[in-house]
Amino acid sequence: LGTVNAIYINHTHVAVLSQGKVFVDNLAAAVSSAGGDRKAPSKVLPEDNGAEVTSMRLTDNFVVYSTPNAVHHFYLENEMSCVETTHSDARVSKVYPNPEGTRVLVVDVRGAAYIYNIVNDTRIPVPDFPKSASVVWDLVDEGVFVVVENKVRHCLTTYVYTHDSTSGPTVEKLEPSMKVSESTTITNIYNGNYWGQSASGKIVSAVLGTHSNLNRNIYDMSISDSMALKQALALNRMTAVFEIASRMNDSEVWATLGKKALETLDVDLALRVFTKLGNAAMVISLKRLQKVEDLGLLKGHICTLFKDFEAAQRHFTSSKSRPVTALEMRRDLLQWDQALKLANHLAPDQIPSICREYAQQLEFKGEYQMALQMYQQAVSQTMGGFDDQPSTSHVTDSGGSHLRVCKAGIARMTLRTGHMQRGLALVRQSRDKELIKSCGAILEAMRQYSEAAELYKMANQIEKAAYMYLKTKAMDKLEALMDQITAPKLLAQFAKAMESQRRYKEAAAAYERANDVDNVIRVCLKHLDQPQKAFELARKTNSSNGASMVATYCMSNGDFELAIEFLLVANLDQKAFERAHVHNKMDIYAAALGEKGSEEQYLKVANYYEENKKFALAGHNYARCQRHVKAMRLFLRCGEDEIESAIAVVKAAKDSPDRNMLIRTLHDYLLGESDGKQKDPKYIYMLYMAIGDHKKASKTAVIIAAQEQQIGGYSTAHSLLFDTMRELMNHKAKIPNELRRNLILIHSYVIVRKLVKRQKHKDAARMLIRVCKNISRFPAHIVPILTSCVIECARAGLKKSAYDHAIKLMQPEHRPKIVTKVRKTIEKLVRRPPSKEEEDEVSPCCFCFFKLSNAQLNCPQCKNDLPFCTITGRHMVASDYSNCPECKMPALYSELMELTKENCTCYICKAPIIKEKVRKLERAEVKVAITNFYAGGGAEAEKNKKMKEEIKKSND
Repeated sequence: LGTVNAIYINHTHVAVLSQGKVFVDNLAAAVSSAGGDRKAPSKVLPEDNGAEVTSMRLTDNFVVYSTPNAVHHFYLENEMSCVETTHSDARVSKVYPNPEGTRVLVVDVRGAAYIYNIVNDTRIPVPDFPKSASVVWDLVDEGVFVVVENKVRHCLTTYVYTHDSTSGPTVEKLEPSMKVSESTTITNIYNGNYWGQSASGKIVSAVLGTHSNLNRNIYDMSISDSMALKQALALNRMTAVFEIASRMNDSEVWATLGKKALETLDVDLALRVFTKLGNAAMVISLKRLQKVEDLGLLKGHICTLFKDFEAAQRHFTSSKSRPVTALEMRRDLLQWDQALKLANHLAPDQIPSICREYAQQLEFKGEYQMALQMYQQAVSQTMGGFDDQPSTSHVTDSGGSHLRVCKAGIARMTLRTGHMQRGLALVRQSRDKELIKSCGAILEAMRQYSEAAELYKMANQIEKAAYMYLKTKAMDKLEALMDQITAPKLLAQFAKAMESQRRYKEAAAAYERANDVDNVIRVCLKHLDQPQKAFELARKTNSSNGASMVATYCMSNGDFELAIEFLLVANLDQKAFERAHVHNKMDIYAAALGEKGSEEQYLKVANYYEENKKFALAGHNYARCQRHVKAMRLFLRCGEDEIESAIAVVKAAKDSPDRNMLIRTLHDYLLGESDGKQKDPKYIYMLYMAIGDHKKASKTAVIIAAQEQQIGGYSTAHSLLFDTMRELMNHKAKIPNELRRNLILIHSYVIVRKLVKRQKHKDAARMLIRVCKNISRFPAHIVPILTSCVIECARAGLKKSAYDHAIKLMQPEHRPKIVTKVRKTIEKLVRRPPSKEEEDEVSPCCFCFFKLSNAQLNCPQCKNDLPFCTITGRHMVASDYSNCPECKMPALYSELMELTKENCTCYICKAPIIKEKVRKLERAEVKVAITNFYAGGGAEAEKNKKMKEEIKKSND
């Protein structure tokens, strides 16, 4: 028998501490022996009757007790074997295992405490552990324990143990501490609530201060989510933190949770958080970390995300699967000194490539001496020497690129450090154009221009080599390269050098290749005596400076006409006007202005001409500066010589408020109301066309054409009628029937000679018959026309028509005028009248398809005037409809194609007919073409179109 110091019981065993021993018994065995003889306990610890037990605790699976210098773990199952014994540096006073028995808080006699991890044999000090205190672990919340101070303060302090994180295992003290009654004995902690017994035996409980804001009612608005979040984070309750963050939905809260999750190595939770934040880069990184099983690697990668590279290196090097990741991290960070240190024991085969990359960085920073050493070290780690064969050491680069880069770097750094000859030898030995070019740039920066030029030349950088030769004034070498130079700046510099040596011809050629026109003009005028070339360049380029130099040259040589021209090109308008005024060269000034002058310039010229009584020239310049009234007055003072100019003024004054007055003035003048002399009707026609009065213009055109016909001016009448009709068609105006019929009649006469030339005698005869029916309109050539008609009808076999016209020709008023050589032939025709006429060829009407004579232009059935073919004079056929590509006048497609073979021009507009542009019109297009031909495409055209369609429907 002895004093019982402590007794603990679980669901299977009971343990008693008495007299420095631990007695452990199985509850089931104890119950089965109840009422019988008492048996010895199933286990007495320690088994060897060794040191005295100072403290004991019982968990579900373990009995944990301490001796003065050790802590022992015994497994309760299977004969209760010892699974772990750890020795302590100080005498152990108390042990407090967690509910699972895997972690034990050990307190020594000095009052210091630490948590011992039975799994990996690590010890984590407990900060600020009070003396004379006991410990109670939370039965639910893993890692949370409460220190109960029994003296002085008598309060409860919460601690959180994190078994692993990026900083390793940690123990943190939480605030605030919580005061309790001195008479209260704390028995256990459950999910942040303490349970105890008062001195009177009453059970008491309360929430710990560190848990006061957790597990609250969601309707309790007195407690904010931010307070609950703070406590949940401190207690590592990540699920609670996630729920709070979801309610708050604040990016800063999510970021805080993500950081905490990573610190505690909870990658899955961190992935969910950063997905919520929409941080794609972090999500991608974390998905890769999900597959990492090595804790050292995982911690290292997380530390790199936090940019804690020192901690990351420690974790990477502690990795059992891939410690070389620490080296890769330092290389990625361009921290080459640390990388070299790590490579010495982690990956010696990477030393050459690290030295090379380190050298490249040093070269970029301008530390050339150190870079040279690194390049040399990279080579020496790979080869026995600079010119030796590669050693067996592994280089990460494929093929010989590593050595090539290193040797190039050595060559560059040798030049950079001032060892010129050795560096140049290495560059030439390499035969690498890129290296040669870069070394040329280095030498250029070092002002070693001669050597730089040679290297640029070797690298085919001809223009750069030329620049170097130019700087060293090596003209012989530079001149040899000039044929290959295209850079304007370099060519200009070479030209200046040639000019300084008085080699003006070469200088001018170089300036010209550099497109430096001003200097070409200067050299041509000043040194080469080539003014014509200077004049041509000034005109071609419109260079102000060049033109100014040319103008000065011309004035010095007394050539004021050219001087005025080039002063205007040089934008020296006032000076040019003064020279023109002084030297009476205003015509030259005005011609040089052309249509590009300003209103002010034209006004000055107009005033000058008006003062000098040159009214026509003054009028033209007043018209150019929109002074229409004054221009009209001056043109009318010139008489009929400038009537067309006056008409042009009316046309140009389309939007002027004075237009109506100008029209009346000119109209009265043309009718002779101002001077009593009526002017040529063609001017009235031109005026009507200018003002857009197409109806009056067409009437006037018919009158003028009739007058021309009376005197035999058939070509003039034909051109006038056609131009009028074409203008009306362009303006989509209605074409008067009289105009169209007169054009058809005179065109029928005009094309006879062309038809005869093409052996188209029947068509020629029909055209002459058409003309003879209106012979009174051709009074100047009645007998020749009748004679031609008789001859062509005879040739075409139209004997009756030949006889009829021969009878007319034999009338007394015409007979004496018949040409002698054909008179007998005509008399013979008259004596033998034919019995019948040969039948004429027929073709369908365009509108109703009634078949009528080819030469007939009016359909007897539908009463429509038919469009005529400008080549043959026949009426048009819908199935063979085309038009001239230029004037759009109708013509038979088959006849147009024949003309293209004979390289003929259009019979009416005289334009060449190109085969590729000739096209047969479709049925729908034919209707549009006919409508436009009759009515010009305007409103009247639509009316006529509807009328034609109605006629066609009635015929169908």
